[in-house]
Amino acid sequence: MKLIIKNFLTVLKRFKTSSVLNILGLAIAYAVFFMIFVETYYDFSFDRNFKKSDSIFLYTHLMPSEFGVKYLRTKTTVTEMQKLSEQYPEVQNFCYFWEHDEVFNIEDENRRGQTVQLSATRVREDGFADMFTPEMLVGDVRQAFIPGNALLTESAAKELFGDVNPIGKIFFRHESDDINLWGKAFFRLNSDQPMTVAAVCKDFPDNCSLKNGIYFHQAEQDPANHWPYTSYIKIDPKNKVGF
Repeated sequence: MKLIIKNFLTVLKRFKTSSVLNILGLAIAYAVFFMIFVETYYDFSFDRNFKKSDSIFLYTHLMPSEFGVKYLRTKTTVTEMQKLSEQYPEVQNFCYFWEHDEVFNIEDENRRGQTVQLSATRVREDGFADMFTPEMLVGDVRQAFIPGNALLTESAAKELFGDVNPIGKIFFRHESDDINLWGKAFFRLNSDQPMTVAAVCKDFPDNCSLKNGIYFHQAEQDPANHWPYTSYIKIDPKNKVGF
């Protein structure tokens, strides 16, 4: 071992420049390998936190453009997903999401007027509970999607209520217009809508399509030309051919 170290130091002294370049090159190669490994792991583990991930598929369809070239689109309508479920018996369930940032504040008089911007997601509750099986901390997920109620992820609950049990607490959702000026988002508040916390679930991991925030009911009646939804379908992996 001493002989190996001695020879190594001798080589370093005699060939300083080439030795330093070789060491730097090896360090860069290891760094690149590590980055590729992390990125590959991230891609292959994305959305794998869901218990039923093998049965959940992002709904994507071809849309014609004005130039006659078709392109892939993930945005859908409520009506389209309902028709898809009725047309194909292979579709065991489906869920649509409409996610955007909204402004909220709590009922506490000491904090009225102090607003918090959080991710707000309207969902089809039957598909959400069945397909994505959120891990509940308190409350009942079945009650969370009654109109006027809400499901909060753990971090959103702490943001609004701190360490207090939030079940039954009232907070206000502000129906707002998202205004973008010079790359910055502003909100014009239009109305206050009281909501009741009915359930809290564990945060979803970063390596996941679902965002942490506030989830609430989206009516199944929606204009046929309303296209904000990202939708997922539940299919037995053996029957996924053609989808």
